[in-house]
Amino acid sequence: MADWTGDIYAHTGVNTDLGSWKYVNPSAWGGAAPTRKLTRQADGTYTIVIAGIRQFYAVPANEKILTMNFVFNNGMGDASRSGRAAGGADVFYDVVQTNAPVKTKIITPTASNIFTQLGASINVKAASSQLSTLTLTDNGVVVSTTANANALDKTIMVASAGTHVVKFKAVNGATSDSASFSYIVLPTVSVSNPPVGAELGATFNAAADSVTLLFQAPNKQNVFVLGSFNNYEVNDKFFMNKSVDGNTFWIKIGGLTKGQVFTYQYLVDGSLRVADPLSTLVLDPNDDKFINATTYPNLPAYPSGKTTTQVSVLQPGKVPYDWKTKNYKRPEKRDLIIYELLVRDFVQKHDYQTLIDTINYLKNLGINAIELMPINEFEGNESWGYNPSYHMALDKYYGTADKFK
Repeated sequence: MADWTGDIYAHTGVNTDLGSWKYVNPSAWGGAAPTRKLTRQADGTYTIVIAGIRQFYAVPANEKILTMNFVFNNGMGDASRSGRAAGGADVFYDVVQTNAPVKTKIITPTASNIFTQLGASINVKAASSQLSTLTLTDNGVVVSTTANANALDKTIMVASAGTHVVKFKAVNGATSDSASFSYIVLPTVSVSNPPVGAELGATFNAAADSVTLLFQAPNKQNVFVLGSFNNYEVNDKFFMNKSVDGNTFWIKIGGLTKGQVFTYQYLVDGSLRVADPLSTLVLDPNDDKFINATTYPNLPAYPSGKTTTQVSVLQPGKVPYDWKTKNYKRPEKRDLIIYELLVRDFVQKHDYQTLIDTINYLKNLGINAIELMPINEFEGNESWGYNPSYHMALDKYYGTADKFK
C-alpha cells in the first residue's frame, strides 16, 4: 500500500503460547472499525497506538503473548487493498514480557576462546533482550558503556599479552545478565628438541613427580596442554615447545603428586581438542555414563563443564600390577586349540571378571587359548572393535586393565 493515501485499518491479532492468531480484533477481515484505524502523519506514514496489549486483545492472564500480528487494509467490506510483509506474509512483531529478566547474547565473535596477536582488532557485537545499560569490559577495564540501549557494536584493540576475558553486561532495573568470551595472545613458540629418553605419550621421571608429554603433530602451529592441573584453561605455562624438525611438541610438567589421578588433553591450533593418542586410559563424556561401577570400579570422573571430547588419564607413581603366575608356559603352536571370543557377546555382563569365572567351562571344552576380538578403545561401547580410536587404551566397557591382566 506504498502509494495509498486513503484510510488504513489494521486486521490484528496475537500469537500466544496456546495458539496462533488468537483473540483477533475484530474477527471480520474487512470493515472500518474506529479502534483499528491508523492515523496518517504529515510525512505520509500511518500509526496506531495500542495502549495495553493484553487489554486490547482481551488475552487471559494465564496465556503468554508471543507476537502481535497485522494485515493492513483499506477498510472496505472486501478489503480490496491490503498491506503485508515482503512476499505477502503477515506482519509479526515480537512481544517481550516486561516482567521477564533481561538476557544477553554475544553475536560476534562466535567462539568462546579465540587466539590473536598484538596489534590485532576484535569486533564485538552483542545484544540484550530489553533496553538496558550496556557495559563492555576487557579484563575488568571498561571499553564501552551505553544507557537505554539493546545493542552494542565495538572494536577492541589487542594491546597486551596473556589471556583476556571480555564481558558484556546488561542491567535493567533490578535484573542483569552477562555473557563473555576470552581472547589469548599467543606466545612465541620455543623450538628445541625434547629431553633425551622422552617417548611419544607420557614419560615419568624416576621420582614420578614430573612428566614429559611428547605429542606428534606435524604441520601444526601451536599446542597447549589443558588439564586438571590448570582447570582446563589456556595458560602460557602449558604452551608446548616444538621440536627442531617441526613434527612433535613437548613439555615437562612438574609438581605432580605421586598416586594422584590427573586428566588432560591437547588444544591444537586453538580449535582442535584431542586426548593423547598414546593414552592407556581415556575418558569419554558420551560413553562412560553407560559403564557401571561393577564393571569398572572407581572410574575417574570426566571434567564435565570444563572441556569437550575425550581426555587422557595420567597417574604418576601408580603401583604396577602384581603378576600372580610367573612360571606360565604357553602350549606349543601345534597343540593350540583357540577360541575367538567377543567379550560383550560371550558373557552377559560383558566384563573380564565374568570371563575369568568362565575359564573352566572353556577348559572343559578342550580349549587352551583364547583370542579376544579387539579390546582397545573404540568409538561407542558396543562394537566388534575394528574401529579403534586409541589403540594403547583398553575399552572400559569390558573392565579394568588389572582385570584384563
